[in-house]
Amino acid sequence: MPRPVSFFDLDDTILEGSSGRMFFQWCYDKKVYNLADMLIAGASGLIYKMGLIDPLNLVNYWLQRHTGWSQEKFVELTNDWFEVSGKKAIRPKAIDEIEKRKQEGEVVMLSASTQFVCDLIGNHLGMHSVLCTRVALIENKLNGKLDGPFVYAEQKEIAARAYCEKAGVDLQECSYYGDALADRFILAAVGNAHCVNPESALYALAQKEGWAIQNWSHNFR
Repeated sequence: MPRPVSFFDLDDTILEGSSGRMFFQWCYDKKVYNLADMLIAGASGLIYKMGLIDPLNLVNYWLQRHTGWSQEKFVELTNDWFEVSGKKAIRPKAIDEIEKRKQEGEVVMLSASTQFVCDLIGNHLGMHSVLCTRVALIENKLNGKLDGPFVYAEQKEIAARAYCEKAGVDLQECSYYGDALADRFILAAVGNAHCVNPESALYALAQKEGWAIQNWSHNFR
């Protein structure tokens, strides 16, 4: 009999913070990125938080900025970041919940972040699968495009539903753990919605919908 799936977001859910922000800071400290890159990244993040830009347009911008970078370079940088600082950002309560859910069924990462960080952390945590945004490669180099959808907002529900249909599992029997308002589509689609240290807008929606609210860090309301 198919077992239920527990889907986990990565940034600000499994991790205490955003993998993108942490990775950019790491690359800046290692002089991979310059000050201009960091200023653009900071401004982009602010504009995104204010809802003034389509997140996909932001992703496409950074894809173009990294066109021609080798897969090996990204993998090496990501591995170095993870071993030195990224591993420390994994929330202990996330590890505990993932291990608990493994006893009940499959655990799957469902994230808008790219394969370079998602596959690494998914493997580290022993997750059964990783559904994430995948960057396209030509001859092991980034070509400035995506290899599939940007797994964000509605696309998370689509990806989770497709995964469950293939596995013969009812999505209503599954769980999702996330922190952002953009996760509301998948949270509404699963039978067990968990809002982890949710941002203000999701916190309010969770109270209205009766979704579970969990504190996985010390920095919580």
